[in-house]
Amino acid sequence: MTHDIEELYSLTNEKGPTHAREFEMTCTVGTVETVGRGKTKKIAKKEAASKMMRYFVDMPEDIHPHEWVMKQFNELKKQHFGLNVE
Repeated sequence: MTHDIEELYSLTNEKGPTHAREFEMTCTVGTVETVGRGKTKKIAKKEAASKMMRYFVDMPEDIHPHEWVMKQFNELKKQHFGLNVE
């Protein structure tokens, strides 16, 4: 099973010596970008996804994001947090 959500992540920075790398991943949904950092790409990606989740969860109820953005948000929840949302 493939998810379109993969293309929303990009490696934006990588620094440090080979044995102690730090990665920076950016998660983009619509016009919103969040950044995660970690010792592995997976950790950095998960942190960026968590920040994106918090962004949407904390959004005021009177703001209704575009349907596409909500679809991407729901895919994010399924892929990274195992949450099934319809």
